[in-house]
Amino acid sequence: MSTKEKRKVLLKLHKQFGHASAERLQKLIQSSGNTDQDCPIILQETIRDCEICQRYSRSKPKPAVGLPLASQYNETVAMDLHELEPGVWYLHIIDHFTRFSAGNIVRTKKPSEIVNSFIHSWISVHGAPKRIYTDNGGEFNNAEIRDMAENFNIETKTTAGYSPWSNGLLERHNMTLTEILLKGMELSRDVYIQPPPEAEGDNVLWKLKKCVYGLADASLYWYNKVKELMLNTGGKMSQMTSFGQDLSSL
Repeated sequence: MSTKEKRKVLLKLHKQFGHASAERLQKLIQSSGNTDQDCPIILQETIRDCEICQRYSRSKPKPAVGLPLASQYNETVAMDLHELEPGVWYLHIIDHFTRFSAGNIVRTKKPSEIVNSFIHSWISVHGAPKRIYTDNGGEFNNAEIRDMAENFNIETKTTAGYSPWSNGLLERHNMTLTEILLKGMELSRDVYIQPPPEAEGDNVLWKLKKCVYGLADASLYWYNKVKELMLNTGGKMSQMTSFGQDLSSL
C-alpha cells in the first residue's frame, strides 16, 4: 500500500471515530495487529493537517510562572526609571538573583544621564553585568545605551511594549521603594538639626538629601528603611561580596 493510500485510510478512520486523537487511534491500530512502521508518522501528520481539529483545538495554557532570568550574582540586572514628581526621577537597578538593588536621582531622561548613572551606581561597584533587562522606552532602547553595552560586553534585553508586568520584580520593588521615599519626604523640616549646605528650597531633591544627611532619628529611620529594602529581607548573602567589598555595608 502506498503512502497516499495509507493516508487516505487513516483519514477515514480519524473521521469515522469522531476525529479521535492520534494516541487513541494508534492504540486501536496496534490492537488490530498492524505493525507498519510508517503508520504512526503518517497518522500524526494526518491529524495535524485536519482543518476541523485545528478549528476546535484548545489553546495551549499560559504558564503560571516564568523561568528565572538569572542563576548567579550579576548575571541579569533589571533597570527602570520611576518619576517622583515632575522633572525628578530615580533610576532603580536590581540584581535578579540576589535582589540587591541600587538607585540614583536623575533630572532628565536623556540617554547620556542614564548611562552615567548606571556606570556610577552599578558598574563602578559590582562590575559589568552579563545582561541588562529594561522596558522598551526610548530612554533605554537607544544607540547610547547599546554603545555602552557593547563597550562593557553586556547583552541588552527589553520587554514587549506596554507590558510592565514583564519586568514584575523591578516594578514591585519600585512600588515599595517609592512609598518609603515619599514617606521620608513628608517629614517636617523641624526634625532636622541642620540641612545639607547644597539644599535650596523645599523641593524633592532637598527632601531626599535630608533622608541621607539628616541627623535626627526620624530621618535616619527612613534612610535605614531604604537600606533594608536594598539589602533584601534575608540579611547578608554570600553573593553580596564583589571585588573584595562587602556589599551589605553599603
